[in-house]
Amino acid sequence: MAASSTNSGQGSSKITPEVLQEMLQFYNLSRREFINTYNIQPLVYIPELPYSAKTTFVIMYVVIFVLALAGNSLVIYIVLKKRAIQTATDIFICSLAVSDLLITFFCIPFTLLQNISSEWFGGERQKMVKEGAYQFKSEACENMRTELPLAVTAQLIKCLPHKIIRYN
Repeated sequence: MAASSTNSGQGSSKITPEVLQEMLQFYNLSRREFINTYNIQPLVYIPELPYSAKTTFVIMYVVIFVLALAGNSLVIYIVLKKRAIQTATDIFICSLAVSDLLITFFCIPFTLLQNISSEWFGGERQKMVKEGAYQFKSEACENMRTELPLAVTAQLIKCLPHKIIRYN
């Protein structure tokens, strides 16, 4: 039992839920009583991903990064070099490609780090950034669910204007 407890002089050791359950049974305490008795913060055990899963994440994110970089760069290059296709629509597409490149450079690497590591690299003060990232992602997903039907409808009206049934 003594080997699995935390040593205050040597930093924190990771306590698995199984070890904590054994300690609670050994000392005949509930989880709340244990936390109050020893005046500690509740511990959260975050399991590590297996090496194969981490490797899969890295490979997939590298493929996504390279495809996003190549595809969006090609779109920007073509729109800027060809005078014939510099219409308002193509400029908007170029703007979208620029925003995709910004997402590629600033979001993909940090999301990869967040997915393959259980530690936060920003330090204690920067934990709000990680929590803010979750909120940003959830709001972005909500916006996509809202804007997708509008974009599909606009695309259908643009591509098939004469086939749309008009209700008057």
